[in-house]
Amino acid sequence: TWQAALNALNPNPTDSCPLYLNQAVVAALPSRVSRHNTPASVHFLSRLIRSCLPGGNNRCIVVVCERSDVFASACAVARAFPLFTRRSASSRRTEKKNVTVEFVAVGNDSSPLDDVEIRCLANAADGVRLAARIVDTPCNEMNTDHFLDEIKAVGSELGITPVIIRGEELKQRGFGVVFRPSPFG
Repeated sequence: TWQAALNALNPNPTDSCPLYLNQAVVAALPSRVSRHNTPASVHFLSRLIRSCLPGGNNRCIVVVCERSDVFASACAVARAFPLFTRRSASSRRTEKKNVTVEFVAVGNDSSPLDDVEIRCLANAADGVRLAARIVDTPCNEMNTDHFLDEIKAVGSELGITPVIIRGEELKQRGFGVVFRPSPFG
């Protein structure tokens, strides 16, 4: 079944094949890249995960890639699971989803990731999801005051106190933009 699924894939631009009663999916990314994506094809990876991942609360994703693509792929997987959603309360499930991601490195450097690299990937994934939540939140909710609250919360998690410069203090510290009339009229 596995070999048949692999042989059936035609990644142009992407393709997937459900396996084992639709409880698993094998998918392939395109081998060609455009100027809008990277050799790791992370844009396609996020899209594939969102569209092909079987349902359920416990999910497992296995990414087979070159070691040089692991970081970008991890960020793409993180982006596929946004923290912000506008689904109605009735359609939103309260159960937490558990997503396990495993990387299989292939190619010249297929050595396993060490603990420092795994922590780096986890921190990057958290950062990607936080940034996506801030960007995805509408401006009427993520206004400057709410954004400052986010900065303070992140600072607290990191054990730092952010310096917030507002109003006239911006000009006093040289952060203001000075518009001068053009000498050419």
